[in-house]
Amino acid sequence: MADQPDQTLNFYALLIGIDYYLPNRLYKNLKGAVRDINLVASYLSETLKIPSERIFKLTSPNPEVAEIIETKNPEPTYENIVAKFKAITELAQPGEQVYIHYSGHGGRTTTIYPELKGKDQLDEGIVPIDIGNESGRYLRDVELATLLKRMTDKGLIVTLVLDSCHSGEATRGDDVAIRGTGETDTAPRDSESLVAQRQELIENWHALTDGIPASITPGHWLPQPRDYVLLAACRP
Repeated sequence: MADQPDQTLNFYALLIGIDYYLPNRLYKNLKGAVRDINLVASYLSETLKIPSERIFKLTSPNPEVAEIIETKNPEPTYENIVAKFKAITELAQPGEQVYIHYSGHGGRTTTIYPELKGKDQLDEGIVPIDIGNESGRYLRDVELATLLKRMTDKGLIVTLVLDSCHSGEATRGDDVAIRGTGETDTAPRDSESLVAQRQELIENWHALTDGIPASITPGHWLPQPRDYVLLAACRP
């Protein structure tokens, strides 16, 4: 047994939990997302013995929730989320495992990729803390697909958990502000992506969907998963 490799050195985690959002019209503050992320982090570090330097956390605690006491983590802004995806993709080596867990609001907004989805269709995605800023952006499904494709193209073993949209439920303590909204965001948003150039995003989406318009399968954040495991609690 002594000559077996230490599996804890073959594992990276990106944990994103957002309870507090900068003031905005659509997304209320939550109460259970950061708690869930902290529980996952504790399990990884205390039970699986994953070194702390391999666990990346982006959290935004709700100041009204007294039990949330933690060291200061980087905020889950759009820029920081993209940067952490890129950092883990660069650090992890082929064959290593990457676990990504997002807990917070999911959103829908008018697509900025009509050539992919059709006119007046929707982009779905993660709602960063700074969505209320004038320059606030969603991490859109088209962008997330490219971030994941880069990981799997490198040979990483990826598991993605999306705990968002209407998955809060009253039993999760989020009954006042379920993790999503039924309203579509029609506000103009910056279409420049920090993930990749537009052409790369479009080409990757085509490759992952085999050219089938996303509007044919409404309600799915991402194309049918390829080379990674997706666990999603999205929509009612």
